[in-house]
Amino acid sequence: MSSPRYSGPTESLGTAQMSEEFPRWSEEWLRDGAPSPLLENLGESALVLDRLQFGLIPDQGARGTFVGQEEFRYGREESKHQVDFGQPLLNGPGVHEHPEHVAVKPFEDIDDLKREWTISQYLNGTFEDQFAILPLGLQKMPDGSWRMLSAFETGIKTFDNTLWANSDLEPEALRPENVRRAVGLGMRGLGMMHGSRVIHGDAEAKNLAADREKIRFVDLEGAEILAPDILDDPLSIKRTREDLDAFISSVVMVEQNLELIVPALSEKGVRGKLVKQYDEGVKEGRRFQGGTYIPNLERLNDDFIRDAISDVLNQRR
Repeated sequence: MSSPRYSGPTESLGTAQMSEEFPRWSEEWLRDGAPSPLLENLGESALVLDRLQFGLIPDQGARGTFVGQEEFRYGREESKHQVDFGQPLLNGPGVHEHPEHVAVKPFEDIDDLKREWTISQYLNGTFEDQFAILPLGLQKMPDGSWRMLSAFETGIKTFDNTLWANSDLEPEALRPENVRRAVGLGMRGLGMMHGSRVIHGDAEAKNLAADREKIRFVDLEGAEILAPDILDDPLSIKRTREDLDAFISSVVMVEQNLELIVPALSEKGVRGKLVKQYDEGVKEGRRFQGGTYIPNLERLNDDFIRDAISDVLNQRR
């Protein structure tokens, strides 16, 4: 069953074409400079969709219309990007309106788009499940900027929705159990990324998420896949700690929530559990690396995590 067709403000996406290039956007392709015949020959306002995701849509001739749904933005108000949410409707020879939920994210720099697309593909392929966004297509805009279309799933909630919630309007979000769950899942998510050789690069609470089944990674345009031969480099270890520090610092970012968050994380045994959740994530990521050597991040980062949590809690008491 397809999604119901919504009404709302519309925008023409132009004529869509299908491409088989996207599955070749790999870790090695990104590291080697990412040449792309598709992007080099793309005209202005061109809409290109991944053939792998649109296998039954004709190669050419379908015109796209985007129907915006502002209410889908709930939970993404803190994003640094003005992401649009809604449905792309394709019409033309052989196709009539297959509505889906999508997010349309703007990029000034095509390299950022390629990085987010490729690392999302890498993480989804690594874990053999969808932990990052599912890219669907891209569009080159008349001003030279870019947009990426990805599948939008309404059940995903970023952790800032708990940790940065308005304590007057949503006091239940900041119950101790909810605070510890959000922080613990964020720590596990970073462990999964680091065990998979990925540095997030912007690991605030707003860029880590979960649905009812699993952890999810969002806003990966600043992420990087570390090459196997530099994993032991002190700079690589330092970058995992920068991710950890960014997340832990973001937990206590909202001043008015400190009286609820600090006690929830100060209870006996909580710091040890958060360390354990990071360690479990690292082990899960390592398990999918096919024998690639991953440093013992559990040993290397455990004391750092404890100290970072203690520091932010002591500063905020």
